[in-house]
Formats: sequence, C-alpha cells, structure tokens
Amino acid sequence: MSETGRKQGKFVKGVSGNPNGRKPKAQSIRDEIEKHRDEIINSLISQCREGSTAACTTLLSRIAPSLKPVGEKVTIQLDSNAPLADQAKAVLSAAGNGDLTTDTATALINSLAGVAKIIETTELLERIENLENAQK
Repeated sequence: MSETGRKQGKFVKGVSGNPNGRKPKAQSIRDEIEKHRDEIINSLISQCREGSTAACTTLLSRIAPSLKPVGEKVTIQLDSNAPLADQAKAVLSAAGNGDLTTDTATALINSLAGVAKIIETTELLERIENLENAQK
C-alpha cells in the first residue's frame, strides 16, 4: 500500500488520500478580495461606464441576482373530508380544464402525497403503541 492510501489502484477504506486536508487557499482569496473590495467595485463601475458588458454582468449579478420564478396564487375547492385520492382527482381535473398549470397541479398532488405519508406514519405509530400496550 502506498502513502496515498491506494492498494493496486483502489482506495483503501479508512485511509485518506490527502491526510493534511484541503489547503486554506479559498479563505485567503476571500480575505484578499475583502481587503480590496472598494477598489474592485470602483474598477467594475469604471469598466461598466466604458462599455464592458462583462463587468456590468459581474456587477449586476452581485447586486441584483436573477429573479427566481414565483408560482401563481390559486384557489381550488377541495373537500378536506374526501379521500385523498378524490382530492388528487379534483386537482387533475382542474389542471385538465385549464384552471391550474401543470406545475401547480404537480405541487398540490405532491402536497397531498405528503399528507398521506403523515397520516400513514401516524396510524402506524398508533398501531405499534396499541400492540405494545396489549403485550404489557
């Protein structure tokens, strides 16, 4: 076995190939950037004024990052007493009618699946507790 922890080209379990760990280079770069932050920002602004689209892109990506898509607010009437499968069918029906986007319908059905999992887990815990109490 070599010093790097390899045996015939394979890694050996429990032996690090880099026993000294990662060098702290990334932190030293961050520290250096922080020291010169104002100069860097002023330089980017100057480059933007001179027409550098790359500098503008860099500056804007840090000041005003891209907006993330936001789902639309929707209202759908679901009978909370109905079985979850019937509620899911109502969601699919609304999507089919064009009342919901497919993304919204998917999110709602995934939420119903989460509720089903919670109910299932709760019922299993109750059954286990009842079995344990019956054995006492």
